Amino acid sequence: KKDTSGETREPTGAIIMHNLKYEAICLILATLMSIISCESGDFNLTILHTNDIHAHLEESNKFGGRCFEEDKNQSKCVGGVARIVHKVKEIRNETPNTLFVNAGDFFQGTPYYTLFKQSVISAIMSLMGYDYACLGNHEFDDGPANLAPFLEKMNESNVTFVGTNTNFSQDPVLKKYDLAKSAIRIIDGIKIGILGAVTPTTKIGSNPGPYVEFYDETYSFQNEVESLVKQNVNIIIAVTHSGFEREIDIVKNVTEIDILVGGHTNTFLYTGEDHPKEDTPEGPYPYVVNRSDGSRALVVQDFRFGKYLGRLDVTFNSAGHVVAWGGNPILLNASVKEDEEIICVLEPFKQNLTERMKQVVGSTRVLME
Repeated sequence: KKDTSGETREPTGAIIMHNLKYEAICLILATLMSIISCESGDFNLTILHTNDIHAHLEESNKFGGRCFEEDKNQSKCVGGVARIVHKVKEIRNETPNTLFVNAGDFFQGTPYYTLFKQSVISAIMSLMGYDYACLGNHEFDDGPANLAPFLEKMNESNVTFVGTNTNFSQDPVLKKYDLAKSAIRIIDGIKIGILGAVTPTTKIGSNPGPYVEFYDETYSFQNEVESLVKQNVNIIIAVTHSGFEREIDIVKNVTEIDILVGGHTNTFLYTGEDHPKEDTPEGPYPYVVNRSDGSRALVVQDFRFGKYLGRLDVTFNSAGHVVAWGGNPILLNASVKEDEEIICVLEPFKQNLTERMKQVVGSTRVLME
């Protein structure tokens, strides 16, 4: 990026060292997990995840607000979908057995969504490389008519939306997009089951219309797990937009779930002290739930607004149980490059937005306090 003097501004040394340190730790953890796998025949999986991006398509300031030129010139801005995509591609090139998932609420939150609704989200999200996703409550804010073309674009882009607790069958607009109750991904001969859910409070807290139904997540998952087990699935990942406390309850009650990637509460989980001081962790990453039957589940979120990319590295034993884990949310600061394709696709929306934001919509002769 260039400032007004024309001098090229590079990321600061502190930013670069922070990211090099984190990536070195991840490499060490991945290597150790690889050694364990080679010795025991266990299975390694890396899960990259986002939640509650809320239409923060461009980089933001550290609090999720607008990135002004001064902050940009000082490499103080973070996030943006172009950085997410670059980092995902980088990790996938280095790490086998990687899944990329989104836990809802890509809609709503910035002028991009206010002006362009689903069209800009569809254009961008279809290129991000997600494998699986669940809907968030805000995906329903503008009704089925706005959600339908988004789901159409996701189908065309091979992004599988899973809605184990969601029923579109009676809605005249959405019934052709009725969500998968579960999905199965086979990696290295291992069957991985994917569940998905959105909080049932969406029925009254958003605008899904009278015909879309939402059911209790635990009840829905327990029913679908039986089907997955019959298909010899022994690793199960849930992608949910239910809120952190509720998500802990879900994995306590559905003991077949090994990993839950969550959202809705914008929860920041982090292990260690090297996180930005403005972000206070609400618990370790991942949050480990030890169940009464001796099994365990890992619960993660990656905060909000695309400031971080969640990375969870997990080792499963031959029975499909979690035996080792590592990772943390990756801060997407100025040291992370931006994906050029995403920048190009976003540019016409950005230009349109800039022009429309210049329009005067009203004036007053009275001082407004």
